[in-house]
Amino acid sequence: MKNTGVLLCLTALLVSAAAKCSSFSCPANAILQSNPNHIPTSNGCGPYGFGWIGNSYGPWFHKCCDNHDKCFDTCLTAKESCDADFKKCMQSSCLNVTSAKEKKECYERASTFYDLVGFTCFFYDNAQENACECVFPTTVRTTTRRRTGRENRRRARRVAFNSAIEKADAALDVFT
Repeated sequence: MKNTGVLLCLTALLVSAAAKCSSFSCPANAILQSNPNHIPTSNGCGPYGFGWIGNSYGPWFHKCCDNHDKCFDTCLTAKESCDADFKKCMQSSCLNVTSAKEKKECYERASTFYDLVGFTCFFYDNAQENACECVFPTTVRTTTRRRTGRENRRRARRVAFNSAIEKADAALDVFT
């Protein structure tokens, strides 16, 4: 069971990297929407392209892993919904396994994979940041190029910072 050590290491990594999943949000004066320049992608069964997880645990779940990644990488999808669909897909894949021994192994692996995705907030949050963008409806664009999600997030932080500075200046004016 040399793969058990790999799973334990991966679990430890994910637990340490996991924080409470945050909802991607925008400042009050911006609208959250899907980034039109973003195309959902997948990297196989494992974080950041470490497809060895799927390869070492059988061929059953590759499609399920791809669908799970694309679900995470689609703006405004709920993590819980992605994870539940992932579990259903894996269990459905196990129905097609004919050998009783392999079928048992398939269900055990499906359960392990599902348990592991419970610790994937970091990957979910990162994917949502890339898939969504904040749009400022009052902004007049002077070019035809759309801002990327990163540019909009930077602008949102700048607007929030400037607003905080204005409030601090107003508070200081009271004392002068």
